[in-house]
Amino acid sequence: MRPLRAESVREEFEPLCAKLITCHHQGKKTMMMASCHEGEGTTTLAVSFSQTFVQKVQGEVLLVDANLHHPTLEKAFKVKGTMGLTDFISGEIELEAVIQETEITNLKILTAGNRVSSRIAIFNSEKFENCLEEFKKRFQFIIFDSAPILPYSDSLHLSSKVDVIILVIEAEKTRWEVVQGGIQKLENVGGKVFGTILNKKRYHIPNFVYKRL
Repeated sequence: MRPLRAESVREEFEPLCAKLITCHHQGKKTMMMASCHEGEGTTTLAVSFSQTFVQKVQGEVLLVDANLHHPTLEKAFKVKGTMGLTDFISGEIELEAVIQETEITNLKILTAGNRVSSRIAIFNSEKFENCLEEFKKRFQFIIFDSAPILPYSDSLHLSSKVDVIILVIEAEKTRWEVVQGGIQKLENVGGKVFGTILNKKRYHIPNFVYKRL
């Protein structure tokens, strides 16, 4: 996959990267990116953010496709039919066999995989807890690209296992009441919402003018 690190993208992520670097220094190594509904751009932002963030840390970053309903990292990085997260959790394959290289130095990906019996059980199992610990030993930081939190309860189970959560909100579409409901659901299961990203902003005047305001 070609890098998406345009200057504007890097600038948008700089403040978030700085805050997460502080969290990383405090021992926090796992992050989940999610939205309330489908189509808000979570995967695009997760890929772009991981490409930016990997330059800020010493060591390897792992981007995991945790959207078992509609996995998209295979398409984003142009890999097909690969074993991934669910195959590793099943215990049938070693971690190094399912980790995929990317064109970005020190950025690795883990696709969703092929074995899905119960999506809820996967993230709410001792096997996943063990896998998460292995991820932490192997990588400096782990980013989970998650399924939307309102339609799918397995995302809520995942949210309680990670250190921080970034909620993606589609500008001028997702109502604030919906966002508040999503945050409440995450907090009810112990999820820690670290911040939000307003995606698909529409600039009614040229973007360069906004930068001067």
